[in-house]
Order: sequence, then C-alpha cells, then structure tokens
Amino acid sequence: MAPFSVVLSHAELAYLLSLLGAAPLMGVDHNPFDGFNAKEIAVAHATARDALRARDLLRLDAEGHQLVNNDLLHLLEIYTRPDLLITAYRYTTEEDLPLAWFAYRRNSGAAIHTRPGDLLHAFMRAPDAPFVAEALADFCASDVTVSLPASAPLTLPGDVMATARAYADAGQADQVAQVLRTAGLDDVAATALAAELNHPVAVTAITFVATGDNTSARRRDATYWQSTPPAARLIVYTETGAVQISSGGVAEFLAIFNEMV
Repeated sequence: MAPFSVVLSHAELAYLLSLLGAAPLMGVDHNPFDGFNAKEIAVAHATARDALRARDLLRLDAEGHQLVNNDLLHLLEIYTRPDLLITAYRYTTEEDLPLAWFAYRRNSGAAIHTRPGDLLHAFMRAPDAPFVAEALADFCASDVTVSLPASAPLTLPGDVMATARAYADAGQADQVAQVLRTAGLDDVAATALAAELNHPVAVTAITFVATGDNTSARRRDATYWQSTPPAARLIVYTETGAVQISSGGVAEFLAIFNEMV
C-alpha cells in the first residue's frame, strides 16, 4: 500500500491547525487569515472546512463535532510535534529563491513536506528512515545527474573550508586549490575539490535538529554541493568544528538520520 499523502492549501492547513490548537512548524511564512475581520475569517474557515469535508479529510460525528481523518491527524501530529526536524533549501544559479523540503520524525513515525506551489503544502507519510534519506537525496540531486565515481571521503578543519569557499565566491580560483593544499590535501584531491567549489550549479543547505522530550536540542548542519561537470559532495559540519566531505547519497543521509535519533 502506498504511503498516505495529501495536498493542502495554505488556508486548509491553517484551519486544521486551529482545530487542533497547534501552531505551524515549517513552510508557513504567514497566517492566511491575518488582516481579516471576524466575518471574513468565518467565511474563510467555512470554505476550508467544506473543501476538507468534500475530500473526506474532515467529517462530523453524530453530535456535530469535527473529526479529522485518522491518517491526516497522525501526519499533523508528526508535523507539529517532531523529535527530529530536517530542513533543506536548494539554491541554484538560475533561480532567485530556493526550493524547500522538510521532514519530521516523531517516535516511530515520519513525514515529508514540500511546497509544490506558493499556497500549497504536500505531505507524505514516510514508512521508515531509508525512505526519508532517499527522498532527501533525490531532492538534493534534483534534475542533475551525477555519473562520476564516488570520491574518497575527506576531513578538513571548518575554517579551511570557509576560507576556500570565500575565495571561490570571490572568483579567486587559484587561491581555492592553494588553501586546500596548505591544509594537507594532495594535488589530485585539492584540484578536484577546488574545481567543484569554483563551479557550483546548485547548493542545498541542510539542517538536522533533534529535540527529544528529555534532552537538549542537538543540531547538525550539512551542505550538498553540486558542480559542473556533474559532480556532488556532501559537506557535513561536525561538533568538533571539522567538516567531513563525501560523495553524498542515501547512505550518508541515513547515517546522519540514525545518529540524530
């Protein structure tokens, strides 16, 4: 059976959250009912309610109480109260605004959340961690096919990577390779990594935040770097200040997921 999925309008999501007494988490930058007077809010709520009922996502019980579809209710519980949150924003050289992707985990349940349109939210229940990792890898790679062999993993001090990226952003290509060589990479590794940093086509900023009920929040940041000719690197920022650089793929994302739960 396919995982439960649903597309909600901005107003429908806001209405459902108001029924549950919950606040939106990610992907909602404003309340669609802000600025409405009481009558306008009532009309907007009624429109959202009727649209949800027409799709069997909301129904009335014998006493007239509104009941949210069980699958949708479980999904919204994961969305509003996750113990692991993953955000990914993919920036390309051709678009001014990034594409957004979110995932949420609560207990043994997980959900994926995307924005197929300006006022739309697509949610899907994820059956397991590998499903989430594969979906994240697909989002990061998008329409860029990487056919090169996997690169050997590298570890660098975080300040070295920051300096190399700053030179790349400034167009000082020769300095990028020199910084990497000075940090200890051999000529082959330094030249290959410098070429990728100097020619990005897409960069995805990824954040994993674990917020267990009885533990302080833990965070892990990563960058999925795509370059031309087709190549990709996953740059993971560790708690010690170093960066771990690998080819990037489902296995690497799954390892971070499992580490954070």
